[in-house]
Amino acid sequence: MRMRKSSSRVDLHVFSTSPDSAMLDHLFQPLADLLGIPLDQARYVLLMLINVPVAMSYRYFLHPSRTSLVTRHIVSTSLGLLLCLLCFNLDVLFLIGIVASSYALLHLFPPQVVQKYTMVWVLGTLSICHIYRTMTDYGGYHLDFSGPMMILAQKLTIVGFAVHDGKGGNPRQLSKDQEEQKLTSIPSLLEYFSYNFNFHSILIGPGYTIREHLAFMDGSNLTPLDNPNQFARAKEHSKEPSTLIPVAKKSLLSLIYMAAYLYLGNYPHRTLLDESFNMPYRLLMVLVVGMRLKLGFHFIWTLSDCVNNAAGLGFSGYDAHGNAVWDLTTNLDFLRFEFAMNPRIIANEWNITTARWLRRVSYDRITWQRAHLTFLLSAFWHGFYPSYYLGLIYLGFLNETAKKMWRLLNPFFTSNGWALRWTYHLVTWFLSHIFANFGSLAVQLHWLQDVFIYWKTLYFVPLVTCVIITVFLPPGRSSRQSSKAVGEGRKGGEVATGNENHPKEAKSMKQD
Repeated sequence: MRMRKSSSRVDLHVFSTSPDSAMLDHLFQPLADLLGIPLDQARYVLLMLINVPVAMSYRYFLHPSRTSLVTRHIVSTSLGLLLCLLCFNLDVLFLIGIVASSYALLHLFPPQVVQKYTMVWVLGTLSICHIYRTMTDYGGYHLDFSGPMMILAQKLTIVGFAVHDGKGGNPRQLSKDQEEQKLTSIPSLLEYFSYNFNFHSILIGPGYTIREHLAFMDGSNLTPLDNPNQFARAKEHSKEPSTLIPVAKKSLLSLIYMAAYLYLGNYPHRTLLDESFNMPYRLLMVLVVGMRLKLGFHFIWTLSDCVNNAAGLGFSGYDAHGNAVWDLTTNLDFLRFEFAMNPRIIANEWNITTARWLRRVSYDRITWQRAHLTFLLSAFWHGFYPSYYLGLIYLGFLNETAKKMWRLLNPFFTSNGWALRWTYHLVTWFLSHIFANFGSLAVQLHWLQDVFIYWKTLYFVPLVTCVIITVFLPPGRSSRQSSKAVGEGRKGGEVATGNENHPKEAKSMKQD
């Protein structure tokens, strides 16, 4: 079965396949007709938009200061299950079964090994979801329960490792993050289901730890911290941080991203397969189609972040001026990502919470080939389309190329006058995004023949360039300055890019 051709409808997608017979679809059809998007995607968009006022009401009427913890857990879980029922019909039973069985594993196996059995079980069931999707809708873009299953895979494995760290691990070997997120006792069944099925993260995520969830539920996540700045400290102790500004800002940004995505609807992925374009136009299309793809993620991730903030989740502290920072559930910084001048920074700033998960369950826990094995886990989590693994191999070469070229060129161009420096920045921005889109857009094409057609239109130049530089160019001399600059990625760090030679970057990692 071939991937469906682009039609007059615009596909606003992040996950893949789902049945078109979900409950109350007649309520979602008008939005689908208005926006010109498929029904399943309109259902997701509308439910996420409705989730914003629902989350605000949940925070106000069921505030931890005046509502019992049990009530907050029950309401949040019930709303989340209702959303799943509206989107996936009885497929929600599969998700419930996975969560229930994973909870049973916490009691069946000793804490010294429970994380291993949890990882195998969860990734095994996720693999079944991916295989089912490829068999029933290969290359399609419908939305089904495999999307939430990807989020649940992160959460379920995080709990397994947290129990291991708290009850079966060596306290002296725990990192600071592992010490903060460990569980000294198994959470109750209600807490476990609330963590996995809460209404504000079940559809789109992101993944975060159960300790962060429990702190959010009892309100301790908003407890003021002692800021070193005395003026900031006075401000933060005066009242609970407000969600109004982050919710308003992220709501507006998500709508802007959606409008821009729909505006670029005439440039689907298959535009890249047209071999009649001249080279300048092809390069322009690589940037335009890449922007369209990213805008879809910008929209849905920003909206998800907005919903979580509206519910009261996402507060991560105060800056030096006493301003509340709400970035715990942030998946991407638009400006840092779009204006990045190095492919490694692009990778660092993409899908931050997933990279954080990869660090917690893989990168920080293995010593042999940890970057490559973490890359493999990332591809495995995404699915089994061959294009994913081609993209993985290419991005590995691109990462090494970016590291070598930065060390070689950056000291010269940034120390010889502003004109040369800004020309260098402009060229590196352009090439970084062309080279990054060469791999990321290939991943989205799914079909191997389409990937090779796309790469052929660019004469395989990015791939050949990266292979030659990686294989034949000497590593060059590293410096603290170049390491720091290359490691600017705020939260993704080594996990997303394989920067295993930069320990300072690993320490700076806070994600996918």
